Amino acid sequence: MDPFIYARHKHHLPAMVELLDAVRRAGANDEALIAPILAMGDGVCDVYIGALSVDQVQGAILAHLEAHGVAGRDAFAAHLIEHGQLQRLGHYLERAMDDGSRFVVRAGTDPARYIHLHPSRHAPLTRRARMPMLKSALMTCALAAGESGSPRELTRLNRARARLVLPPLRELPTALGELIDLVWSRHTS
Repeated sequence: MDPFIYARHKHHLPAMVELLDAVRRAGANDEALIAPILAMGDGVCDVYIGALSVDQVQGAILAHLEAHGVAGRDAFAAHLIEHGQLQRLGHYLERAMDDGSRFVVRAGTDPARYIHLHPSRHAPLTRRARMPMLKSALMTCALAAGESGSPRELTRLNRARARLVLPPLRELPTALGELIDLVWSRHTS
């Protein structure tokens, strides 16, 4: 069984783009596109923007733990206490990946899925984004994939934001334009 808690459609840009591409290829309507985007939540999120797949990241974490003789929930908890750093949410480890990115590993609350994983804040290949902006970028690119024209068109952006129950914008903010470019470059590559 997969021991990881990892919100891949919230923290992992390649997984987000894969999901949107799959939904669009299946010919699903906009409602099918909106559901996974709305499920991403609110607030601020750290997003891994590198090329490693979810399986590669999780595999690297498991390989590290196995190399240190850590197998199972209890051994993992002991490993965090012995080798991790303490923060208000408990002990955690930060692991570097082959591409230079870093991920935080902490104890999950589910007995079967006890490894909580997410990209490190302020790390290479991690982008901190406000969720309304990330949702807007994803939905705009999903719409653009089925239409002609630039994903940066303000009309399309505001159509996407209306579908997400977000207010319209008078102009494209720089940070949102950068997110749209990032998602679009992954979608079209």
